[in-house]
Amino acid sequence: MMDVYMFDMGGVLSEENSMAPALLQELGLGGTNLRQIGPKSAVAIEDCLRGAVTEEDFWNVVNKERGTHFPVHGLLAKHFKPVIDQGVLEVINQLRASGKRVICGTNVIAPHFQIHQERGDYAYFDKVYPSFVMKLSKPDPEFYRYIIGKEGVPADRFFFVDDTPKNVESALAVGMHAFVFTDAASLKRRLSQGE
Repeated sequence: MMDVYMFDMGGVLSEENSMAPALLQELGLGGTNLRQIGPKSAVAIEDCLRGAVTEEDFWNVVNKERGTHFPVHGLLAKHFKPVIDQGVLEVINQLRASGKRVICGTNVIAPHFQIHQERGDYAYFDKVYPSFVMKLSKPDPEFYRYIIGKEGVPADRFFFVDDTPKNVESALAVGMHAFVFTDAASLKRRLSQGE
């Protein structure tokens, strides 16, 4: 049996894929991912996830790289409208009702974290570990080691759920049990098999 169940937020508990395409289309940049703006902007958004730069810093990099004059505040939150996956929420609620500790380990930028917090999306968890606060992001093994240390539980007592294979691979490499999320039904099947 596992002592800690750790869930990703975006792509697992919440669907968030519509923000970047809508924003990039509005700005006339094209693409479906902020990392596609340009190589320097791709580095800057990763730095934003780790809390190394602010949204203002990110847009300053974009403006310099693309020769644009976009506003440096508010754009990253503009089209961010996460939708909770009720099937995953049911799994989380069942785990917690059975006395399990359920936490969130998430790569998230500050504007999106604030929206989730205002909506109460983090209230489903016993504890939240946001990348921009930790100054670490997945798939860096230190992201997982930091959480393992804070929880005071051995890695092999964690069950981690993430929709990104490289994040799951990294969790497995540090000794966690981990599962690549595709949908709530497959997650329920995996959990029903035991760990």
